[in-house]
Amino acid sequence: MSGFQRRLVALGSLLGLCLAANGCNSSASGSGCSEATLKGTYVWAYDGFQITGDQAAQRVPLAFAGRDVWNGDGTMTGAGSGGINGAIARTTANGVYVLNADCTGTLTQTDSEGVVSHWDLYVLNDGALLTYVETDEGYVASGVEQRAS
Repeated sequence: MSGFQRRLVALGSLLGLCLAANGCNSSASGSGCSEATLKGTYVWAYDGFQITGDQAAQRVPLAFAGRDVWNGDGTMTGAGSGGINGAIARTTANGVYVLNADCTGTLTQTDSEGVVSHWDLYVLNDGALLTYVETDEGYVASGVEQRAS
């Protein structure tokens, strides 16, 4: 089983536990989510591909890890490092997010190079865990964040 397949199995297991426990609401009481649900320091890992053409050789692998601070008010900051096709990159970012009552949301980030990226968010466990997928054209990538404090 590849690393990607293992991550999919792990993510599926987390989502299954969530469904069994409380239907994936932000809390067992079913109070739902808001921007305040995401508050604190989180560690994350993100990987996937940047698609630069229609050939397999034109799919550039990327993988990053880092740390974000979600402020609970619809803003966040972060820093990370990783590789894009083997070249090391380090970046910081600022973002604004919206989190809906059903614990889905969106994030728009601008990194230290001025690149703007967009994400769909899915939040579990009172904000202690979130998954995300990049929604910009030309990317097939997702990640997971877990609250560290």
